[in-house]
Amino acid sequence: MVGNASSLPRMPLALEEVIVPEASEAAASRARPPRVLVGVLVAFIGAMVYLLASSLVPRDVPTFLPSLAAAGGGVDTVTFDARDPDRWQYYSLSRGATLTPPDTSGWELAVRRYHVVVPGAAADVGMVELASMPAVPDSAFVLPDGRGDAGHPALRRWYRYGMLTHLLESKEHVYVVRLADGSHAALQVLSYYCPGPIPGCLTIRFRHPLPGAITARR
Repeated sequence: MVGNASSLPRMPLALEEVIVPEASEAAASRARPPRVLVGVLVAFIGAMVYLLASSLVPRDVPTFLPSLAAAGGGVDTVTFDARDPDRWQYYSLSRGATLTPPDTSGWELAVRRYHVVVPGAAADVGMVELASMPAVPDSAFVLPDGRGDAGHPALRRWYRYGMLTHLLESKEHVYVVRLADGSHAALQVLSYYCPGPIPGCLTIRFRHPLPGAITARR
C-alpha cells in the first residue's frame, strides 16, 4: 500500500531551484552600476553645485586705487600698486613716504603682491580699533623668521581665503610694529584689490607713533 505523499522522503531540490538564487544575484550585480562610476557621478554633481554657488555669491570686497599717504602723523592710509610679482615696494611708516630703490635705507614696511614684510618685531593684536588700542605685552612680539618672501610671520595670514568668492578677505586684525628708532606703529590691511575687483592694490591703514603706554615693555 502506498503511503500518503506527505510521508514520502523529501527529494532533493531540482537543479534549476539550486542555481536560480545565484543567477539572480549575478544578474542584480550586473544591473548595479560600478562603485567607481557612482563616485565619479557624485563628485561631478558636487563640483557643479560648487561652481553654481560660486557664481551666485557676489564678489564684494573693498577696492582702492593706488595712492600715497600724507606724512602728518596720526592715522593714515596708503595703497600700493603691488601687481608686479617681482618687485618689492618699500615704505617708511614714520615718514609716510615711499622709498625708491636703490635708496631704500630705513625702510619700515615692504610689500609685494599680498606679502607684507617689516624688518623688526611685530605683534598680531587681533580686531581692535587703531584709535583706541589696548596695551601690547612684550611677549606678543615675534621676530622675522628668515622667510621674507612669504611675509613676516606675524602678518603672514592677514587674510582668509573665500572658498566661494576665491578672494583674499582681510581678517581686519591690527598689527603693532616695532621700528628701529624704538617707536611703534600699528597697521591694518584693508584690502588687496583694485576696482574690478582686480588683485594687486594692497591697501594698509596705519598709525604712527603709538602712545608709550600701549607698547611699554612689560
